[in-house]
Amino acid sequence: MDSTKNKPDLSHLPNKPGVYLHKNSEGEIIYVGKAINLKQRVNQYWQKSSHDSSPKTAVLASESVKVDYIETLSEIDALFLESELVKRYLPKFNVELRDDKSAIYVKIPYQDPIPAISFTRSPKADGATYVGPFYSASPVYAAMRILRRALPYSTHAKIPKKACLHFQIGLCPGPETDDFDSKRYRLNLKKLEQILKGQRSTVLNSTKKKMELAADKQDFELAARYRNQLRALQRISRIHLSDHQIIGSDQALAELQKLLGLSLVPKHIEGFDISHMGGKDVVASQVVFKNGVSSKQDYRHYKITKQQNNDFESMADVIFRRFKLKNIQAWGTPNLVLIDGGKGQLSSAINSLENKTVPMFGLAKQFEQIIIQKGDPNFKLNFKFAAKTNRIIVEETEHFVINLGPKDPIRLLLERIRNEAHRFAVRYHTKLKRSHIKATELTKIPGIGSETARKLLITFGSVSGVKSAPHNQLASAVGNIKAKNIEKYFSS
Repeated sequence: MDSTKNKPDLSHLPNKPGVYLHKNSEGEIIYVGKAINLKQRVNQYWQKSSHDSSPKTAVLASESVKVDYIETLSEIDALFLESELVKRYLPKFNVELRDDKSAIYVKIPYQDPIPAISFTRSPKADGATYVGPFYSASPVYAAMRILRRALPYSTHAKIPKKACLHFQIGLCPGPETDDFDSKRYRLNLKKLEQILKGQRSTVLNSTKKKMELAADKQDFELAARYRNQLRALQRISRIHLSDHQIIGSDQALAELQKLLGLSLVPKHIEGFDISHMGGKDVVASQVVFKNGVSSKQDYRHYKITKQQNNDFESMADVIFRRFKLKNIQAWGTPNLVLIDGGKGQLSSAINSLENKTVPMFGLAKQFEQIIIQKGDPNFKLNFKFAAKTNRIIVEETEHFVINLGPKDPIRLLLERIRNEAHRFAVRYHTKLKRSHIKATELTKIPGIGSETARKLLITFGSVSGVKSAPHNQLASAVGNIKAKNIEKYFSS
């Protein structure tokens, strides 16, 4: 069949940059792409030459019956939005038309004494932070060039002996110079990471407040530096997602509300998970999804005080702490809470709540089943809607169990939340475990106890960072005597 003959109406597409969404006959998003010119790019999918050169493109065109779009101000905006939507919807043709090598990540190795920014297509489990994936390299490079004017960063794998050209023109912090400020540099890298993750407004607001504070103190040189940062950052106008921008209300959220009988669309969902190794270094994660998209600036992690191989008690601990009045006032109350686990974890979590008005359910791992506690007034299960949409609700003695199909949009959304909670918990557990190992090494130094060792790791990032730190920075962190002991230990 010649799929070029089944071209949908594309007359509504503008000659402007943005993101386009191919949809099939069931309204499912099957491919997300970006374009400098939406009309020109999308029309190419129904050109015979494109099908001749790429059979997969022909298959995509044959299944696509509608193309929606989100207009952006620039190709860079489209880049960020494309990455976010692909991670949100996981369209099947994004997997089939692109392999892992096409995605690019920005690498920030915070564990190094002087982190150098680099780009890679193959992230590793080496302790560095990888931001991405992004699906087109050139806009990433362009965005990073603009960001570098506001937040100068080093690209030196090896520190040069004299000031580099980038330092002289204000694009490098100059780790090879006497003017280098390690603390300020790391703060700038955190800002850079936040912007790449879509938290531009947080950085802008923080920078603006610092500029105003510096001006109030009549530190006009510092105020001018923050002003220049603001101007450069504002050149990248980051997209803020909303239900309207993502083509109407999200199917999964709307259906989840209807299935569970919630009073509100669950636009604010929090997921919790526990991670430990045999009851040691026990931690919990709290991830936040707003409008179906991860809100990483709202993530939290918790150390569980009691070291135990008991996920039920650990889950009760973290839920009790999360929903203390002061935290509710600071972070708000979610519309829905996902507990990673089955009936035991869910019961422990609910029993720990002082206020039972928070809708809370479990997601059992083996069959991805939703677990609802019987008698919970926050839920009014819609059995008719479940039957109509091929979702099976099984009534048990103390719980309702809801079975979802493998491609169910609700299941896909909940899996993303659960997997993110698991990833974030494991990441913190691993970091804690490594810090204990490193702290143990530093406590071999005379006069360095566990608390001082942790302080050194926080200040310098790693044992190698402590080892290479100059005397004045060590003395500033832990005092002159301990600084000399550290230098003596590593020089012997």
